[in-house]
Amino acid sequence: MSARNRSSGLLAWSITVVGMILLVASVIVAVRPGADVGATGRKGEGTKEIHIKDDHKGTSVTCGPGSQIEWHFIINQIEGEDKAPETIFASFKDGENFVQPEIRREKVVGPTNPKEEKKYTAHYTYYTPSGYTLLDAWTWIYGSWDGQFNLSHATCKPGEEEPKVKVSFKKKWVNGTPPDEPVELTVMWSDDSGSHSATLTCTAADGDTWSCGELQLPSDVEIEISEQNPPVGWTFEGPKLVKVEKCEKEKHGCEQTVTVTNRARKYVLRFEKAWVGASPPESGSVELQVTVSGHHTDSGTVTCEPGNAGWTCTGQVEIHPGDHVTVTEQLNGIVGWEPTQGTITWTADEETLQACEDSVCTLMVTNRLPEYKLVLDKSWQGADAPTTGSVTLRVTVDHAAHDGEASTETVTCSSANSPAWSCEPAVAVHLGDVVTIEETNGIEGWVLDDTSATWSATEDELERCQDLRCQHTVVNTIETTPEGTPSPSPSPSPSPSPSPSPSPSPSPSPSPSPSPSPSPSPSPSPSPSPSPSPSPTPVTPTPTATPTVITTPEGTPEPSPSPSPSPTASPTPVSEAEGATATPTQTPVSEALPATSQPTQTPPVAQVLPKTGGGFGSNLLISAMALAGAGMAGSGILLELRRRRVAR
Repeated sequence: MSARNRSSGLLAWSITVVGMILLVASVIVAVRPGADVGATGRKGEGTKEIHIKDDHKGTSVTCGPGSQIEWHFIINQIEGEDKAPETIFASFKDGENFVQPEIRREKVVGPTNPKEEKKYTAHYTYYTPSGYTLLDAWTWIYGSWDGQFNLSHATCKPGEEEPKVKVSFKKKWVNGTPPDEPVELTVMWSDDSGSHSATLTCTAADGDTWSCGELQLPSDVEIEISEQNPPVGWTFEGPKLVKVEKCEKEKHGCEQTVTVTNRARKYVLRFEKAWVGASPPESGSVELQVTVSGHHTDSGTVTCEPGNAGWTCTGQVEIHPGDHVTVTEQLNGIVGWEPTQGTITWTADEETLQACEDSVCTLMVTNRLPEYKLVLDKSWQGADAPTTGSVTLRVTVDHAAHDGEASTETVTCSSANSPAWSCEPAVAVHLGDVVTIEETNGIEGWVLDDTSATWSATEDELERCQDLRCQHTVVNTIETTPEGTPSPSPSPSPSPSPSPSPSPSPSPSPSPSPSPSPSPSPSPSPSPSPSPSPSPTPVTPTPTATPTVITTPEGTPEPSPSPSPSPTASPTPVSEAEGATATPTQTPVSEALPATSQPTQTPPVAQVLPKTGGGFGSNLLISAMALAGAGMAGSGILLELRRRRVAR
């Protein structure tokens, strides 16, 4: 075999082996779980949040004059330099203020001994004035990291050459009464050490101007001030960007004051009228006296009147956050109604202003039907009033105009051994009610006068009431007999009437009578008939008056007894007809097949397979490795086949 042939074979096998290695590597990468994402200090896919040790939290250092605190943090056991977080976050407290800086990575140090496992350590440094307390520090790192995040040290260092500026923050409330609760400001700035933020709490101090605390800030930096949630009804005007002055001790003493402003929005308060318990009055008017007090003062009259669309109120007042409104009303030409509450109070606080739309607030003024008490007494007319005994009244109140229901009460009237009779208890009534009175237990010889048995709670009646108590007199009169009426005698028992049932042997027609005058028919009345005709029934009515004797003229033949008129044959009543039966309608039974319900088929739940691979970028890498490996392996095999063919 020539040297050239051997070199060709070696090249073919080398290409084939490299290609197979690439193929195997691509398969391994493809099937392994998603790779950890190199941390940048930000939350992302494949990362986890880590914090410093609990015993490092709460560390506080106090340094001497002109010194500051150096805070040094480390994260160890990092698999690669590129996986060290670029930034960490820390939270410090200075009295009542909080500072939350973003600290950039200072450096990454690798293993000093090449034989050691290749693990790296990231370092982060931050400086604060003396007296700061570390609350916590945290960041995000790749998911498989298993190391330690520590506060390496917190030591005092000489102060910076450039002194800090003490910046005092204040808040001014304009055109409104300040809220009752504190508010918070957020201050952010950036310098050579990173980005920083602090939260300040503003509390009431001097009227409309509040104190928000102080911050030690680098000179000649720009700060951004914001208020995340201003109170309802207030707008934060700022200033939102402020330049910290360059510290010049000789001129300013390294102090600066920043005042931010909140301005109250203007609102309009309108009024509506509601009537509860019955239909609204159809006439009259209501005047509302409105007074506004607080940071803004105002007063006026609002008039409410009925119209086609109901009651409407004309007039409105301007209000600002924190204002107090009082409303009193006067009813003109309206009887039977009263305010739901005497003086209405309304406050433009944060919760109330939240219900306003487009700076328009609405106050509903409600009237209701007052409850009157109807007091009954008893009057006796026609004779001296009884001095003993009692009368029981059943009093029915129809609330049709009020709530649509009726109520009944029992009222007892007594003499109390005096001619003046009183009744108890009083009965509750409202405008529009109708009262009906009945006597269920009276005095013998006396009757209730119907004219006093009813009473209506009309506007005219209620106007005569005093202190919501109305008076009505129930009159009784002597029971009298009408003139000319005979004394009552025992009423006779009514005689049985002739039976209307047909004769058992009905004749088709009555026989003619020999007398020129017809025979009298039996009377169905209980009074006896003067006719001598025999009664069709064996029972003879008992006479209640003396019968009159009828004389027959001489020569007149004796009349023969007239047969009782037989009732004319009439069709048999339906009730007596034979075979007249009512057949109930048979409701057909449904012939439909019984309904059956098929159980709902629940579609199978798709199984979510665990995610593998490293995302889109990893897929490209795997594909490239697989293609390269396949190409190289194929090329190596082709070269080897060609070499063998040439060798033959």
